[in-house]
Amino acid sequence: MISCKVRVALRFALAVSALLLVAYLIHFRDRWAVAGYQRQLVAAGKKLKIEQLWQLPPLPESNGAPLFSQTIWSWSSATNLLDKNSLLAMHMVAPGKAMVGWDQPDISSEQTNTWAEMEAALSQFGGSLDLVRAAAEHPIFDFQLDYRLGPCLPLPHLGPLKRSVQRLTTAALCDLHRGDVAAAVADIQVMLALVKATTDEHLAISQLVRIAMAHIAFTATWELLQSPNLMDEQLAAVQRDWTELKFIEPAEDSLVLERAFGQMTLEQMRDSRAEFAQILYLWSSGPVNSRSSIGQKGDAFLREVFVGAKQTYWHLFLSYPDQLRSLKGHQVLLDSFRLVRARQSFNVALHRQPARLAELGLESRNDEFGPFFDPSGPDLRSIFSQSVVSLSRMLNRVLAVAVAREMAIAALALKRYQLRHGHYPDDLSALVPEFFGAVPRDPADGQPLRYHLKPDGTFLLYSIGEDCADNGGDASPAVKSESFNWQKGRDLVWPSPATLEEVKAYRQRTAKKHGQ
Repeated sequence: MISCKVRVALRFALAVSALLLVAYLIHFRDRWAVAGYQRQLVAAGKKLKIEQLWQLPPLPESNGAPLFSQTIWSWSSATNLLDKNSLLAMHMVAPGKAMVGWDQPDISSEQTNTWAEMEAALSQFGGSLDLVRAAAEHPIFDFQLDYRLGPCLPLPHLGPLKRSVQRLTTAALCDLHRGDVAAAVADIQVMLALVKATTDEHLAISQLVRIAMAHIAFTATWELLQSPNLMDEQLAAVQRDWTELKFIEPAEDSLVLERAFGQMTLEQMRDSRAEFAQILYLWSSGPVNSRSSIGQKGDAFLREVFVGAKQTYWHLFLSYPDQLRSLKGHQVLLDSFRLVRARQSFNVALHRQPARLAELGLESRNDEFGPFFDPSGPDLRSIFSQSVVSLSRMLNRVLAVAVAREMAIAALALKRYQLRHGHYPDDLSALVPEFFGAVPRDPADGQPLRYHLKPDGTFLLYSIGEDCADNGGDASPAVKSESFNWQKGRDLVWPSPATLEEVKAYRQRTAKKHGQ
């Protein structure tokens, strides 16, 4: 007869075997679901691999990146004056009202400096800015990024690109203060050339930096339009440069690359324990691979066992559901941009995208994974799918910069009309075809930008913004805030120049706030 102990052991073995069988059935079910969805995407012509997105390098004579790279080291040289008390272009002092930076008697923020001091501080970057200007004469910046490096890919050029545009803005304001409009126009054209030259760098972070650069150039363009000594050919050149900028298609392309980038990284984490640990380390607020609570109490062997168990569990039971959500979530983001292109507006996509992501469970979560995993690290259930949530605001960012582009084009054309006719037009349609081929559209809903001629001869120009509600050009913050950032208004309004009294009141409020 079989003893009681043997029967217990057999039952235990059968129970464990049954659990393992169920676990592996779940694993293969999830794995097959991912494979099936990938086949569906490939059949529809979607590109999921980095190699499929590889671009041929530009001709050397077309590439300005080598010249720009010579300046990278210089931007780390900071000065208190430029970093802490720099010139502020189109600085908002009230809803819909901006201070004309170049027209101020001095530069005031945490301290007060003269224009001569500002130009002296800027002069230390003179050689680097000349190299940037020379680099901008080339149509393309290709920094030869190797996307196969995954999360370890270095991007040392992004910060310097943005910093160079900031310094060029300072230079343009100094030019305008001296009355040298031609030099200011040239510097703004360099800024816009940098934005255009980096169009084809299809990483999401690269596109976000491009968007930030364009917004800085937007403020410099606004400052230029407050100058009294403008010429039509100068404004026409800047208007042409703004017209040539693209943001929707490059952002969509960046999401395609980010999807392939994530799939490659996920496979690397499955294939290698070292890659798994390294990537978690890079994405964590703390070093997950070797300094977990278990690692601190045990030796190297126990740390390896812990990381190995973590990777195995993630690989078998968490990685495939996460991958499927990630693939579907990326497709939602891509569908949003395709909808924008099809409708020539953002309103429907802005409404549909959050609902579709919510259906996939792609929302922020506050619960912890459990005691088996280090809670200071990323949630292993959603490492990749939560990255989709991070990218979901790309749609809103592109809307804001698309609005900036259309408003800059319209404002430049309006100023050209005023220079030629002595007054602003009654309607934007009066600008066609003399100053552009078609009336600028509001990217929010595809209708013409809102424009009203005021009784005093000035104008109100605005977009209805991402809520797609026309509030009559109300620039007040949509959410209570101490900031008057034009992008945060109920409507996105082209600012009017603040009066001396409004600037004075703003400075008094700021000084009181800082206890000065």
